[in-house]
Amino acid sequence: MSMPIDSRRDRTVRRMVYRVLWPGFNGTTTPEWLARALDEGLGGALYFAHNFVPDDAQQPRRLSDRIHAISPAALLGVDEEGGIVTRLEAADGSSEPGNAVLGRVDDVQATCRSGQRIGTLVGSNGIDIDLAPVVDVNSDPRNPVIGVRSFGAHPQLVARHGAAMARGIQQAGVACCIKHFPGYGDVVSDPHLTSSLAHRTPEQFRSIHLPPFEAALRTGAQCVMSAHITVPYLGDDPATINPKALSILRKELGFDGVMICDALDMAAIADTIGQRRGGVAALLAGNDLLCIGNPAGHPGHGEDDFIRVRDGLFDALDDGSLPIETLERAGKRIERLSYWRAQHNQDWRALTSPSSRNTADGTRQAPSQEGEQLAARALEVHGDVRLAASGRPVMLVDARSSRSPVIGPGANRFMRALKERGLDVVTPQPYTGNAAAAGADGAARLIRQLSGYEGDIVLIAGLLLEGSEECAFVTGILHSKPQAVVLQTGWPATGGVVAGRMVRTYGDALPNARAAAGMLAPNRHGSGC
Repeated sequence: MSMPIDSRRDRTVRRMVYRVLWPGFNGTTTPEWLARALDEGLGGALYFAHNFVPDDAQQPRRLSDRIHAISPAALLGVDEEGGIVTRLEAADGSSEPGNAVLGRVDDVQATCRSGQRIGTLVGSNGIDIDLAPVVDVNSDPRNPVIGVRSFGAHPQLVARHGAAMARGIQQAGVACCIKHFPGYGDVVSDPHLTSSLAHRTPEQFRSIHLPPFEAALRTGAQCVMSAHITVPYLGDDPATINPKALSILRKELGFDGVMICDALDMAAIADTIGQRRGGVAALLAGNDLLCIGNPAGHPGHGEDDFIRVRDGLFDALDDGSLPIETLERAGKRIERLSYWRAQHNQDWRALTSPSSRNTADGTRQAPSQEGEQLAARALEVHGDVRLAASGRPVMLVDARSSRSPVIGPGANRFMRALKERGLDVVTPQPYTGNAAAAGADGAARLIRQLSGYEGDIVLIAGLLLEGSEECAFVTGILHSKPQAVVLQTGWPATGGVVAGRMVRTYGDALPNARAAAGMLAPNRHGSGC
């Protein structure tokens, strides 16, 4: 154990503490507290959708340039997975169809190209690290946090596509961060909201969940994100703060890159050990960069959470429970990553402004043609889903239950896609999102509201698990309106809903929605919107 020190007054030690901190922040400009922290050597910052102005295509790059002007070594990160998780394209939906689509098509070169496009989007906005790809194997369809963020349910499929995506992102000059070690694929609770357990055996871990991480690391992936998942055979603590779990990466696989902990504001940490102790424990377990979390909707939380984690490190240094050597090792890995970033995109940055995903007048380009083609190839269609050419409005009911916080609220891409094909789309009030929270009772009320309606009804569903409120809602509607078309965006689950007319899209990004709209209205085209 280290000798106690006065870490707050020692300028060198203070910079070492700041170097391992990676906060989020509110607003679309650099707040004063963040600028001060950058001056003190802050490791960087993590962007979320609320940091970007939807109608200003150049704003993300200006923000990044401002932060890098204060601290050239700062590392900026973003969750840009494609598919249902996007920050830079949150207003309109990702231009990429997502991992589940790529896994279904099973063309690793297409996956690599998707990674290159995502990496280009991230890098052209001055961002250094993409917290992608997800290499979790979705081995339990009940999974509420991964689902279509995964390439699939088979480890070798996920391994080859995770490696291809990692390679593509880094070919664009952006460091990838493979996640979430040791794999969220078999959890049935969301660690954003509660603790998550994975009752797997050592054999299951090594045969199912480990191979994708091994494959992505062989491509030279620069970062790994540790997960707030407790695997009982590895101990009682979540992997993020469990040295035994993370030693598999460090010692067995020889990974000496930057390990980034999942957000410390997630309930699995914040509501158990707490952020203050959680940051210390994460460093002691083997992490290097402490992702503090998303302060959206909580004024002041960005700075408050940052101070809470920072002061926890100061206190642990002062009482000797956090060895200074731990900070030194983490700092060296972060410095190597900064050097990698500079080597790979120093000249490239100057050639990619303005953003390659935006036109000169600041408007968004359409999703890539290949992305839409891949989304169309991945569709799973049951029955004749073509809508009647009756001239009546199409009733669109969003029956999806509330989404994981990592995904965000999102817009209804399906409404946009159907309108682009010239359809008159209406929604029953108040069923414009999260209708499933009303369950069977809500379905009964909607059926009464639709009494006498003879036009087309399209139900958007997510994860249709037997016994869930969402399943009860959709089943109730189908019992009364069996000709309704179900668009299922989530991972297929056995049992629950049987629909004669169904399209599984494996995601709800704009390419997925447009592909589905093409099946529902193949011969009708509008002027777009």
